[in-house]
Amino acid sequence: MIKNFLLALSVVLSGGLTAQHQVTEQWANGNLLSKGQYSADPGVLPTDSKQIAAEKLSKVVKTGDWNYWFENGKPSAEEHYTSSGVATGVWKNWHMNGQLSLEINFQTGIATTWYEDGTKSSQGSMLPGMIQTGRWVNYHANGQKNSEGSFNSRGMQIGVWTFWNAQGKKTAEQTWNNGTLVDTKRFE
Repeated sequence: MIKNFLLALSVVLSGGLTAQHQVTEQWANGNLLSKGQYSADPGVLPTDSKQIAAEKLSKVVKTGDWNYWFENGKPSAEEHYTSSGVATGVWKNWHMNGQLSLEINFQTGIATTWYEDGTKSSQGSMLPGMIQTGRWVNYHANGQKNSEGSFNSRGMQIGVWTFWNAQGKKTAEQTWNNGTLVDTKRFE
């Protein structure tokens, strides 16, 4: 009898610990600001300081789909998480004018950013945790290459990075070793 009671109590308690906590926030004008769920209730109170709120939020993880909106009601971002809080799927951010500003596909590992006018700003590989890895190319607003180089699996610059001006002329090369700048060559 006591064994069955303890088993039932552990099922109830574990169910309570893994319950999802829905969150909806609104702008002062009543439009949605964000909507999503945490792995559990973080217990953040309106009277909590930013530091206390951050501490409480660090004990839970985002799960499922999260959506964000600008104050004018237009979408600003969408994110997707596994039940353990790992980034998954395709994440998107938009500029206020509705133009896509960021897309990260965590299945392929490819991340792309765009300027407000739709011109590509950068492209490379991204790991969950928002860690840049592998080869990255950055572009000037006119579409010309700005820089190109690589990051290691911890997001540190490595190897030779090349830089160009907006007219496409090579201006510099930097050599990096695990995030430490080793050498710079300038071109005139």
